[in-house]
Amino acid sequence: MEELKELAYILNKYQPRSIQIIGHDAWQSDSKLSQLYEVIQNDEVTSDRDAAHLIYGEEENSSKYRNLKHELKKRLLNTIFFIDNNEDKKRDKAYYQSWKDWAACQILIEKSARQTAVSLAEKTLKRCLKYDFLSLVSSIALLLRNHYALREKNKKRFEYYDNLYENSRRQEEYNNLAHKYYMKLILDYTMDSVTANPQIEADAQVYYQELAHLKKETNNIKFHYYLYQIQLLGKMGVFNYQAAKDICTDAIAFLRSQDVAFKGGMRNFLLNKLVCHIQLREFEEGKQAAIACNKLVANGTFNWFKTNEYFFILSFHTGNYQEAYDDYFKIVNHPRYKTYKILHETWALYRMYLHFLYLLGKFEPATNDNSFNNIRLGKFINAVPSFAKDKRGMNIPVLIIQMAFLILQHKYDSATERIDALNKYCDRYLKTNDPNFRCNCFIKMLVQIPKSHFHRSGVERKAEPYLRKIQRIAINFNNQAHELEILPFEHLWEHILGALENKFFRPKSSRSEKNG
Repeated sequence: MEELKELAYILNKYQPRSIQIIGHDAWQSDSKLSQLYEVIQNDEVTSDRDAAHLIYGEEENSSKYRNLKHELKKRLLNTIFFIDNNEDKKRDKAYYQSWKDWAACQILIEKSARQTAVSLAEKTLKRCLKYDFLSLVSSIALLLRNHYALREKNKKRFEYYDNLYENSRRQEEYNNLAHKYYMKLILDYTMDSVTANPQIEADAQVYYQELAHLKKETNNIKFHYYLYQIQLLGKMGVFNYQAAKDICTDAIAFLRSQDVAFKGGMRNFLLNKLVCHIQLREFEEGKQAAIACNKLVANGTFNWFKTNEYFFILSFHTGNYQEAYDDYFKIVNHPRYKTYKILHETWALYRMYLHFLYLLGKFEPATNDNSFNNIRLGKFINAVPSFAKDKRGMNIPVLIIQMAFLILQHKYDSATERIDALNKYCDRYLKTNDPNFRCNCFIKMLVQIPKSHFHRSGVERKAEPYLRKIQRIAINFNNQAHELEILPFEHLWEHILGALENKFFRPKSSRSEKNG
């Protein structure tokens, strides 16, 4: 009752104004505010200029629009404290609640509601200890140490919170050191090379050895998480995916053995393990990693879609095309798919590669899926507008699959034009460096097709040196090469060769030059 009286006194003394938040009841007198919120939420505007013109018919620097934007931002920030966390995982829910309670403690202390603040702080501290929220533990322990020294003169409680504070600060130092080394590895070394980097493995070993003796000093889950990440980066840096997979397996087993549920860390290692399975072409094991990963994310969330995309890539790269199609069909027909517009162009591109494989008889579509019956290249180009404007390489898989379709249809003149366009595009926009090594080799292979007049044996012979180069260098998933190499180039090359015949064909341009 004393705490309730204290809270009632505070709220009576400092009369709260009406809380300005967003929600269905908050828009009655703010139609412009509601309109701005709705058009942003529905992706109807992409800039301040668009929003200002839509709502006021004015430029973005108008005072009315600036004030409206400021008011909306203020209300959005206010609403953050009232969002429903009931659907979050236990640890996440505890994290949000602990920070809200700690903020309330600080306010109550400043408003002289110390009794309520101390009671709330002790309750919050128990939760933070349970879930290993070290920074909050040290802050709350410090407040309580001061309280029992200055206010209640309780030496026993003072010493308890003093020991707790010192221990949490010490463990924070261990965590910070491990986190720093983890960040240094990410910062100092790019993971986009096609050649192994022994230095990253050497540095990872030095960092690990410096930290390993601290494992017995702390049971904080984040410290051990960073330690596993340091080991993982070292092995990834030298493309030792078997060792990297083993580290992920150990890390997952460790996290599962802990009383504190660290779902985010578990999901991270499962995704990395899935990457290793992709590199090692281990379909069944990768499938199990994807299933386990999906259990840690809510169905229909962005992370759920990304995990399924990784499984799609695994299926494609291991030749399990039916599984890839089944995954595709599940994704594009999910009720939440339409809301994630950022995913649409990527999956439209995947559909083109799937259609190519469908024409080769590599999988059977669902009985209620008629989307593979007819397709036009021109329509596909219009369906990926940002790729058409891109100069960083994303046009390459588009041009490649268009060329593959044309060869499959024996439209060799058009295929020659596509190959020429692809070669010129890459000369202009794709730098000839390590990350693009496989792509550059594959383009040189494609150039041999019109040079050999589409004669299969001749194409095979002239492209063989470049194929050997590709086979010596595995695709590096870490440098996002899968965005350019939708199908492994070796596999795609087999499919293209299978569409050629042992007959000569001279493109019209060659015939014209010869006649001239």
